[in-house]
Amino acid sequence: MTTIRTINNQSHAALLLSYLHDKEILAVLTDQYSNAYEFVPIRLQVPDHQAEEAQRWLAEFDAAPHLPPEEQMES
Repeated sequence: MTTIRTINNQSHAALLLSYLHDKEILAVLTDQYSNAYEFVPIRLQVPDHQAEEAQRWLAEFDAAPHLPPEEQMES
C-alpha cells in the first residue's frame, strides 16, 4: 500500500475516499479512528499499482471548483 495523502479532517478524508472509490480505486483510510482530536493525521492509502492513477484523480479533484461549506448547506 502507498500513502498518497495525509489529511487532518475526517470529513475531507471520507470525501476523498468516496471520490476514489467512484473512480474504482481501492483506497482505504488508516488512523481514522485515532483522529478524534486531530492529533494523528489520517492516511489515504491505495494499492501500489494504483498510486499513480489515484494521484491523477486527486489532482483533478483538487483543480475542480468547490463551493464553500456555507453555500453548500444553503442550497
